[in-house]
This record gives sequence, C-alpha cells and structure tokens, in this order.
Amino acid sequence: METLSVRLKDLLRKEYRKVANTDKKLISGLFVRYDRGSSSTAITSYLRTIKEAYLQVRGEISKELGGVSEARLDSLLPIFVSFGEPKVYSSKYKTASDIFLPIEVSLYPRGGISSVIKNPSLQELELKLKDYKTIANSVGLSVGLKFDKDVTMGIVQDVKEVIRKTLSDK
Repeated sequence: METLSVRLKDLLRKEYRKVANTDKKLISGLFVRYDRGSSSTAITSYLRTIKEAYLQVRGEISKELGGVSEARLDSLLPIFVSFGEPKVYSSKYKTASDIFLPIEVSLYPRGGISSVIKNPSLQELELKLKDYKTIANSVGLSVGLKFDKDVTMGIVQDVKEVIRKTLSDK
C-alpha cells in the first residue's frame, strides 16, 4: 500500500501541475485489476489508499498555487477509477453455484415492497431474482449488497454477475 501511495502521489502531482494554470481538462483513469481470491477488506484498503493520496496531493497543490480551490482542481483533474476483469490464479476461487454464500441481497423496487435474500447459493439467488422480477416492477429497482468481512472478490464478482444477468432486460 505504501508503494502504491507514493507512486500515485507522484503521478497526481505531475498531472495537477500540467493543468493547474490552464483551463484544459484532463481526465485521468486508474484501472484496477484484482485477484478473485483477494479479500473485500484488501480491496477496500486499496481504494482508501487511492482516495487518501488524491486528497493529500490535491490539498498540497492548492496551497502551492496560492489557494486555488480544491473544487477547481477537481474540475480540472477528475479521477476515474474503473475495475477490470479479475485475474483467476487458482480454480479454488471459482464460486460453486450450489454453496451457500455469506451475503445478503436487498431489493428495493420503486413504489413496491422490499425483499431480502439471505445466504443464498448462486442458483437460489438467480431463481429468487427471477421470481421477484415477475411480481415486482423492475423499473427503478435498487439492489443493496452486504457481504461478510473478508469475502473474496471472486464471490462478489459472481454475485454481481448473477444480479446483472437476471435483472437486466437484455
């Protein structure tokens, strides 16, 4: 995390200095790829490090430029963080479709009654979402996820994929 923080701060300082005295907007992208076996805690820590580095450098550059507002700097250099397809280093991190998962899926339809699905398998989740979709108005549906601490990102990815595939109209 320390190496990430140092490298990101150096990169951000360089990028901020490029755009600080111009009206040019520069959108920086940060592409995150993780191992399916990584814990959700590790990924959260990684994202927190990115945020802290960004806020620290933005504050430093603001002072260095004589008080340029941080909002102005944000508009000149927004940071777009995206996630790539996770790496699979071991088949042991492939989620079996019939094991119960330490998750809770909450469904909030617009104008309807919410529902909670606790500790389903991927198969059960898919079936319950299909049933829910047929009886509830899926337009304006919000989905909330809660995972146990240190759930692997592979499980998170698989659950999100089931939700996307089942609830999308494509």
